[in-house]
Amino acid sequence: MLVPSYKVPLLISVIVLLLPFVVGAATADDIRAQIDARNKNIQALEAEINGYKKQLDSTGKKINTLSGELKQLTTTSKKLKADVQLTEVRIDTSKLKIEELSHDIVNKEDSLGLSREALASVLRSTEERSNLSAIETFVATNSLSDLWVDLDALTTLSGGLQGHMAEVRTIKSELESTKTTQEHEKKKLEQLHEELGGQQKAAEYNRKSTNDLLSQTKNSEASYKKLLSDREARKRAFEAELAGLESQLKIVLDVSKLPGSGTKVLAWPVLEPLITQEFGDTDFSRQNPGVYKGRGHNGIDLRASVGDPIFAAEAGTVVGAGDTDLTCPGASYGRWVLIRHANGLTTLYAHLSVIQVRTGQIVARGETIGYAGKTGYVTGPHLHFTVYASQGVQVQSLPSKGCLGSIYTLPVAPYASYLNPLLYL
Repeated sequence: MLVPSYKVPLLISVIVLLLPFVVGAATADDIRAQIDARNKNIQALEAEINGYKKQLDSTGKKINTLSGELKQLTTTSKKLKADVQLTEVRIDTSKLKIEELSHDIVNKEDSLGLSREALASVLRSTEERSNLSAIETFVATNSLSDLWVDLDALTTLSGGLQGHMAEVRTIKSELESTKTTQEHEKKKLEQLHEELGGQQKAAEYNRKSTNDLLSQTKNSEASYKKLLSDREARKRAFEAELAGLESQLKIVLDVSKLPGSGTKVLAWPVLEPLITQEFGDTDFSRQNPGVYKGRGHNGIDLRASVGDPIFAAEAGTVVGAGDTDLTCPGASYGRWVLIRHANGLTTLYAHLSVIQVRTGQIVARGETIGYAGKTGYVTGPHLHFTVYASQGVQVQSLPSKGCLGSIYTLPVAPYASYLNPLLYL
């Protein structure tokens, strides 16, 4: 006996329910297994990187010898290599997740198509039955018992109509959600590729730093001590020049244009904030009067290893980016980025190994703008973070007497424009 047309949707419904568990099941399991394996690899690399960071934190406080600095550079190289490997594994994992989502989308689209076919078949069958009068239905039926079976099937058919419609809506909603997740994963993949590029540049910077140090000192501790002494002299000369210029700048701050203290309008620019030198009159600034000229520290220093990502503390526009080492190595900020925000504040990020943004670029809060380093005048890798009142700071060029009349380009502001970052973090 042939299956009546109005019973066909019931068979199709069974197929629709089973399809997601049959199509691509082996492939999905294989992809999930690969993702799990990479997640374990990620955990192992993260543990390795944390180990290197602890070593760097330990040796960073004791760098006063050539051997000590070379040891730190070697450990940094291992850490950066692990950073790159970690990002590469994360890229592979992200690709696998996109592949997994693509399979899921195909299955859901197939299910959606069959559900729609089943629904259309139900509607057609219902329309066919509704077009027959009661007499026509009775005449077309072989026996009274068949009539009752047909009527029972119609009742089931009508009851299942709403179920099919709900199923179509559910699968459609799941499909839209999966596609949104896939788009987010693709965006994450693009960010990881950009991060990988920054880390590779940081690794190259560290390699060059090692070669430069060996070239300048020729493995001589005496030469290393002289190198440090020369850097400090250039730093003192630069600070004197900058202080002279900034002392000529006058400003009356309009405090109404500044955020209130304690409002936390800025986010920390590093992942794990640890202050190594605070703002203003610090022990370090008092112990180095030749460098700070009694004005105190104009920002805060945050612990960071070479290659650690540095984030924008708030959305804004990059109003300047540069490298003072091109003018006078080891004297000032090194590689720096200046961002002006809409809240009346401007922030400076200094001693970077890599700059990832350009002047005029609009950045989001938390966006990676560069990678930590030890460019400029530093005793070890860290991030120097300064907060200015926007009304007082500007990027200027000034001549350098300490480095053969070279021209510095960097942020300049009257001292009143320097604000304590801890008031806004």
